[in-house]
Amino acid sequence: MHNPYKKEIYELAKILREATGRYITIFTRNGDETKAYVSDVKRDVVFLAQASIYAPDGKLRETLPITMIPIDQITQIGFMDPVFKTTTA
Repeated sequence: MHNPYKKEIYELAKILREATGRYITIFTRNGDETKAYVSDVKRDVVFLAQASIYAPDGKLRETLPITMIPIDQITQIGFMDPVFKTTTA
């Protein structure tokens, strides 16, 4: 049975895996905003280092040396560092 939701998680995991070592912003289903370095991606979880977690009202909730977020809880990803990739057809 085909599960398109599982494919979305796989694609998001692939993007996160390629972003290992980069500083990103992650928005989650509960409204939190997390700014951190991507440390690792294992199956359906992303591990983050030096994470600053902000509540939906914009206030810093906590700072953690390492944390993890289930990929199915991620609603949006933003890249903070200037990395330019070019492709040619």
